[in-house]
Amino acid sequence: METETENFDHEILAYLSTRKQKLIDSHGSYIVEYPEMREILNDFMSSLLLNKPDDVYLFAKEYFHPYNKTPVKNKPIIVCGPFGVGKKTLRTKVIKEYGDLFGYSISYTTRKKKPEEDDDSYHFITKEQFEKMEKENKFSETTEGWGNRYGTSREELKKIEDEGKIPYIEVDFNGANGLKSIAANFVFLYPPSIEELRRRIANRTEDTEELFKKRLELAIKEIEMANNAVLFTNRITNDALDKAEQQICTLIEALYFQELKDKRGEDYDPAVANPTKKLQEMKKEMKEDVQEMREDIQEVREDQQEAADARAKQQDKPQVPDASDAKSDSTDKNNREKVADKKDDEKDSDKKNEQSSTDKKDDHKTEDKKGEKLEVKTDEKKD
Repeated sequence: METETENFDHEILAYLSTRKQKLIDSHGSYIVEYPEMREILNDFMSSLLLNKPDDVYLFAKEYFHPYNKTPVKNKPIIVCGPFGVGKKTLRTKVIKEYGDLFGYSISYTTRKKKPEEDDDSYHFITKEQFEKMEKENKFSETTEGWGNRYGTSREELKKIEDEGKIPYIEVDFNGANGLKSIAANFVFLYPPSIEELRRRIANRTEDTEELFKKRLELAIKEIEMANNAVLFTNRITNDALDKAEQQICTLIEALYFQELKDKRGEDYDPAVANPTKKLQEMKKEMKEDVQEMREDIQEVREDQQEAADARAKQQDKPQVPDASDAKSDSTDKNNREKVADKKDDEKDSDKKNEQSSTDKKDDHKTEDKKGEKLEVKTDEKKD
């Protein structure tokens, strides 16, 4: 009977073996210097196989907890997602439920304030002010979009930390990438589908058709990059609002359990039961959601390629008049010929009328002459 190992594709096994050897060759000196690493990993694998836990992640967390007596606490939470995905909505929920723990980091921007925006949306400054702050190294990260600049202020983060709170930061993909050097919990928000994202963007803007297409394309690219990024260890699909709010609360209860306990006391009762276990269930569900999003985007790309091929084919094809155009041209020609014939008929009619009038005048003249001759003859007879 073949073993499971023998069922593996030989090419995959060969690749894994080669990969393992490359890692050993590249980091051999480190392994030699720290032999306890191999011992720790072997002990963990042995314990894992003996216990066979249903939740491997939770088991690993509890197993390695003694080695991490002073974990990094109060790590900022960085929430990222494309335009229209609902970042502000979830942030409102988090600040409402955990305002004693988190402080929202207000970004700086050079764009103009919209009439419906609150004062806490952004710090609105001029381009010159932004460039001055940038030169003075006052930003942790900066990005540019739609001709405007955006930045996360170091002073803003420090202000939140001085208040005894954890920074809650909202950025786009490039902004998150600019903050990857700091110890933080990165969260990416997904729309339920590209079609729903298209609807949300259309409802939130009054863009021209061209600008709408650009905004949608940028959002799709952000999702594609996030799918391939290891930065986002936590992901949420904002489909039904209640579910998304529950998921963000579960995530916070699991990642910041100790901070909440320190803030609210040892008797703190989590709002979410077994948050760590539920977080792992969320992650398993998210794997399926991410795969569905990959397939959704693949369909969009295939449609775009078909449209591009059709345009290219149309450009290469000789220009043949459209049947309707030819018919229209033929109709126009017939109409023009009818008009010309009508004009010719009118001219012929006018000529005939003129000829008839001339003939009549000649007849009158002849009759007049005959009358004159008759009168002369009559007079001669009388004489």
